[in-house]
Amino acid sequence: MIGCGDGSAGPKWRKPIFPEGIYMKSIASKGMSAYGIDQNDFLWEWGDHKVKNKDGDPEKLWEKAKPDAEEKRSTPYKFIWFQNTNRKPVFAASGNSWCLLKTETMDDNKTVELFGWSDSAKDGRFG
Repeated sequence: MIGCGDGSAGPKWRKPIFPEGIYMKSIASKGMSAYGIDQNDFLWEWGDHKVKNKDGDPEKLWEKAKPDAEEKRSTPYKFIWFQNTNRKPVFAASGNSWCLLKTETMDDNKTVELFGWSDSAKDGRFG
């Protein structure tokens, strides 16, 4: 991601640091966020994070790639909610301030579902 806005000192590369051995099978990016699906079928987000864990909510949506990592725009987050609810990310599309994710249920039915979130859902809503 390149930072270039009011808070940036100028355009510069901000390399996301993933755990060793993780690679992305696919990446979607436009605007301020990037989304990738890794070889283990987890969805990752880095850049301007749109979806947030709600304080006190026992159902976590994501976790940091490295729990002790300093919070920066390039800090990758792994979405764990989909696997925890028996869903497998299949395809992600990204727009200027939104993401659309196609999933399949991890059962014999392989039911297809779509999830989306955008800049307007700053309180962590998606669905």
